[in-house]
Amino acid sequence: NSLVGYVAQNATAIDLGRVSWSVLSSVFAYGYNEGINMYYQAAGTDVTNPGGVETLHVNNCGFDSCYFGINATHGSQAGTTHFGVHVENTFFAPVDPYNSGRNNSRGIFWDMDAATTGDSALTVNTCRFWGAKDVVIECVNSRGVNITDSTFFQWGLNAATSCILFRAVNNSNITNCIFDCQAVVNNVGIKLNNHCAHTVISNNSFYDHRNEAINIAASSNVRYLISNNTFDASSGTPDPIVDAAQDVNSLIHSNISENLGITVSTV
Repeated sequence: NSLVGYVAQNATAIDLGRVSWSVLSSVFAYGYNEGINMYYQAAGTDVTNPGGVETLHVNNCGFDSCYFGINATHGSQAGTTHFGVHVENTFFAPVDPYNSGRNNSRGIFWDMDAATTGDSALTVNTCRFWGAKDVVIECVNSRGVNITDSTFFQWGLNAATSCILFRAVNNSNITNCIFDCQAVVNNVGIKLNNHCAHTVISNNSFYDHRNEAINIAASSNVRYLISNNTFDASSGTPDPIVDAAQDVNSLIHSNISENLGITVSTV
């Protein structure tokens, strides 16, 4: 039991430093602190060009009961550390393994550097996320995030939280996804927390939320398009979309709610 607990709180299944054009396929990890950890590898023995992960394809993998399914951070390095990461046909159950008492697990945690001028380019396609105790995907200080055709089932089992949380993310797209909250607690589907720009949220289905399905916070979120999403009758009280930013260069239109019918807003 002590070994299992140590693995759950400290071990990593796959560590990736300075690598390029890599493929991970048919990998399964259970009960680790991190399924995949991406880190900045400094210059040293056998490393003449320091850096992080460049152009990685993760396909047909599973990360069950891993505190972090994928954990990618820039550390203390300036500029983009990781870029060109594509995650496809992979399932995540980002729970707190063996109830270690921690409360900040993530399916995918993607934290790049705020000063970056290039795209960090994270793509998540046809993936499945289930039973998260906390936020499922969190992206921070990033550019070029694309989340499509994926299913999110139950999250925030510890406390009310957001399924997808963006903080200072530019040029992003969330489309054709299913968010089935199962009314665990008062959870939000998608939240733009602060300083997000050029965001598209469209063609998604939201079911059984007790809080708003989409939340646009007031903190400098600009140029977003929210359209063609559907909400069931239990999503939001009373409106499934809360737009505190009220940006005049953004558009919310043609979203369908069982409570409100079609909501149309123009700039």
